[in-house]
Amino acid sequence: MVHPVLAAAEAAVGAQVECCGDLELLNQPRRALLISRGERAPSPATPWLAAAVAAVKQLVPRGEALVTGAGRTAFDAALWTCAQVDGSAIVALKHSPDPETEWHTFLPARHLLVWPRRHTGSSARRTRDLLMGWLADRAYSLYVRQAGHMEKLAGILAQRHCAVEGWPLPSVEPRPPNGLLNSRRALSGIRIHSHIAWHYLTHFTREPDGAWLGEPRAEYLRWLCSGSPYVPRDAFGALCHILQEKRLRACGRLMPDAVPMVCFTGATPHAILKLRRWRPGLLRWSFTPYGLAVSKDALARHGARPVTYESSAAFDLAAEEERPYMQRRHSGGEDWSEEDEWRIAGDVDLSVFDPADMLALVAAPDEARTIEETFGLRTEILV
Repeated sequence: MVHPVLAAAEAAVGAQVECCGDLELLNQPRRALLISRGERAPSPATPWLAAAVAAVKQLVPRGEALVTGAGRTAFDAALWTCAQVDGSAIVALKHSPDPETEWHTFLPARHLLVWPRRHTGSSARRTRDLLMGWLADRAYSLYVRQAGHMEKLAGILAQRHCAVEGWPLPSVEPRPPNGLLNSRRALSGIRIHSHIAWHYLTHFTREPDGAWLGEPRAEYLRWLCSGSPYVPRDAFGALCHILQEKRLRACGRLMPDAVPMVCFTGATPHAILKLRRWRPGLLRWSFTPYGLAVSKDALARHGARPVTYESSAAFDLAAEEERPYMQRRHSGGEDWSEEDEWRIAGDVDLSVFDPADMLALVAAPDEARTIEETFGLRTEILV
């Protein structure tokens, strides 16, 4: 016999649902957190994220089951927190669960997964949200955009005479505790000291869009849910992370044929930072005043090759093995050859290089001291 809560959910979504886990969770109070999609890369002090963590920590001691989705940062942060405080969760999914997805690693011990039996295609997100609205019997409204999915979900709950309570958010996101310079600061007058003979290739760093490359989802969520004060993940933090791992991790995003590569520039910092521009499609600056410079000769011995800049026609006709080392010369009104890009396939293990062949680039004296004292690496301040 189908549980009444599941029967009501099936009627609402117009499809049979399947489930696995603890059906007894449907017999206890069940609270959803209404959080619309927010910024791409939140921090531990982002108001809706801090509120979600606090809300989960409040609902669990009251014997309420968390009702959420999975795969979105807001959902996963709530799930991870629920598991840390030994709570229980009912998870609405867009389709049958894949045990290989990372959110399986931080499911609470007591959980129930619910999904539509047939794939609902482009309306899968709407179906998941409808399931949340019918699996929950109460909700906290944390961050809800007008006319969005979460506002519709709040309407469903209200029509069912379920309580939807507001949750107060901090009005301002606190500044990171150590006052590090933000990579978007003005860069007028940038120069590198003239006594440096420039024979390096430089990998410039930036704030990540989410987790560090190669970082397990659960570790990323541990940082996201850590609260304030916190260690910021900005361009300087990215540089420190690279030096701590002793590895430059390859990425296939924006690379020809998505081949994982590590990118460098042969241009001097002075020359490259003059090319700095805001890239609206990526919502970030093209370069920051932070990076790791490695001897060009040493990197070439480990497979680094200069990029060849070609016309679109030549690029499209190039051999598959050559395309990862090619770039269209002109696109978006830019001449990309000015970047003097080099690439190396796969990760770069920094432990194989002599520290004398490496140089860290930073924007302030306190950052230089941190690099020198923590990693024993020479630094140059871009001033």
